[in-house]
Amino acid sequence: MKYKIFSFKELVDLGHDKRELTGKLLELVNITLDDISSDSVGEIDQWLPILENIPECCKIIVETKTGKIVGHWFFTAIGEEMYKEAIKGTLMEINMTIDNVELLDKKGIYYGYFNQIEILKEHRNPATFKMLIESFFEQVEELSKKEIFFFRWVTLAASKEGEMISRSLGLQYKTDHVLDGKIYSGNIFTMANLKVLSRYPQLVEAYSEIYERVIDET
Repeated sequence: MKYKIFSFKELVDLGHDKRELTGKLLELVNITLDDISSDSVGEIDQWLPILENIPECCKIIVETKTGKIVGHWFFTAIGEEMYKEAIKGTLMEINMTIDNVELLDKKGIYYGYFNQIEILKEHRNPATFKMLIESFFEQVEELSKKEIFFFRWVTLAASKEGEMISRSLGLQYKTDHVLDGKIYSGNIFTMANLKVLSRYPQLVEAYSEIYERVIDET
């Protein structure tokens, strides 16, 4: 099987209805996470404005022969207060909206929240995982060129597969979420043992400078 990575905007430009596409991404979450609560998934009307207005926040993997969406990652940039909720395991994704996440329209240092990262079981293999992870680091590198950085990353792993992906990304267990799964967190340097990160030396250098600056200012 062959696969290709697209942004949300690219698929809309190719003719996908944006509401239906958002629904398919949420359906993908529900398929891969059987017992997750609706408060930890969210709704179309909640996520669509974010996907539309923050094009950097999502990449989607498509099987080229059938056009089937088989995986994606989706993150939001959040402020310090929301990060504190997330790291304590009390943040409800249903409460995240275009009005309270960061738009990534200006330079700065943010916190990153992985809302979703999954691949359908029948398409889960080293090649698709590699494509998804590389596309994430490519996006983070592009944002760093615009002087947009992420001090720490946090995610809710609501399945055994989610925990495995979190650990493979160098994220570390912090606590249980009040409703679903476990909270994992880390930064670009806890991910530094990933072989893929060695392909982005400029990204590592840029983040080294940012962390030195933050330490000097505290």
